[in-house]
Amino acid sequence: MYLKQTFKEIKNNWFMNSIIIIQMVVVFACTMCATSVVSYFYNYYNNFSDYYKQKGDVYRFESVICDSIAIENSDMLENELSKTDIISMYMPWAVYYDLQGNELQYFTFAYDEEIIDAFRPKLKEGRWINPNRNDGIIEAVILDSEYDLSVGMRIDMRDVYMLQPNNGLTVEIVGIIEDGTRIVGISSSGNGQLYDYRNVYMDYYIDNEELPVILTSIDSINVAMDMEDNHSLQRSMSGLMFATYENDITDSEIAANERVLGSVVRNYSKISMTTIKENSIKSIKERLYSLLPVFLCVFILVLITGMCNFAISVKKHMRDYTIFSVCGMPWNKSAYICVIKATLMCLIAFIISIAGIWIMLKKDIIKDTTIELGFFPVVSCVVVGGLYVLLSSIMPFALINGTSLNSELKSNI
Repeated sequence: MYLKQTFKEIKNNWFMNSIIIIQMVVVFACTMCATSVVSYFYNYYNNFSDYYKQKGDVYRFESVICDSIAIENSDMLENELSKTDIISMYMPWAVYYDLQGNELQYFTFAYDEEIIDAFRPKLKEGRWINPNRNDGIIEAVILDSEYDLSVGMRIDMRDVYMLQPNNGLTVEIVGIIEDGTRIVGISSSGNGQLYDYRNVYMDYYIDNEELPVILTSIDSINVAMDMEDNHSLQRSMSGLMFATYENDITDSEIAANERVLGSVVRNYSKISMTTIKENSIKSIKERLYSLLPVFLCVFILVLITGMCNFAISVKKHMRDYTIFSVCGMPWNKSAYICVIKATLMCLIAFIISIAGIWIMLKKDIIKDTTIELGFFPVVSCVVVGGLYVLLSSIMPFALINGTSLNSELKSNI
């Protein structure tokens, strides 16, 4: 009976109900846009949030030189410090050749395993690199460029000075990124200053950096060098470094570590983990607060429209509810029809919204935006829909409970 009457009321007032459904589609679209934006930036923060919660500092730097020797792995630097864990990126001095012997010019960004596991860029095709491969093949993700390389192809990696031309390393392309893709690293135009999580990343454009980039694992390079007896490829620590301290480190040990890092790290800027965490949360909140007023205005407008519509609907169908009650349906349960109607209309609007965004994503209409059909945007829409049903049902319940069955029987006799 409830469902049959719900469809009857929707059909009898289809124009107004259609407007409400369209309004709810707008509300769901706004909800998905807002939560997608916040989720997008929060995910970039969350990739390294475990480090931001610890004691330590984030460095942007040019190189690490200790006793006139370039440090080539984080373990070497950790040996100079007390109770400190270092994860870093590297810029190997490498040149590449295809199978026909043609030279390929690339910048090389190599990462410690922790960075590879924490963040993977958006891929045009293929997959992200595996840092634990130990067969001497170096997996790499490359920027799509004029060299027209594809997933599965292999190229040779050699040191720029060609000191060991017969001891080249084999690189297998496992993924491709597009120009402008966000990656972990710093621009060649300068180190800049650190403020929040955004400074850990860069949007890599060939026009700005002059050369395309290869992303790979420093561990895979080290394994391949050992297997090929290659000792000439220089792998300078450069770019970004996370220096985290153990919980039992003392203030004097931290001060000693900072003196060592200050003497060996070249051309650097740094920020404490605590500061980058606070600034990151502040930045994400600012984005949320900037979107919240627009969403609230739209939601309140739609809510008022819905409440008025349901109130009019209850008044209009009061005679029907009286007949249902005479036939045995409890009088105060007549308002359930409005709850079912609100739920059904929300469900229709939700399906339209999801389908519309899915189609636009498939057609690449909104490819360059942060909108996504992720967990948080969808859950947020469910919460907003539930809140709408709850609030819009207040008026029907108030009208039904504020009217007695006897008075309705007398007025309809």
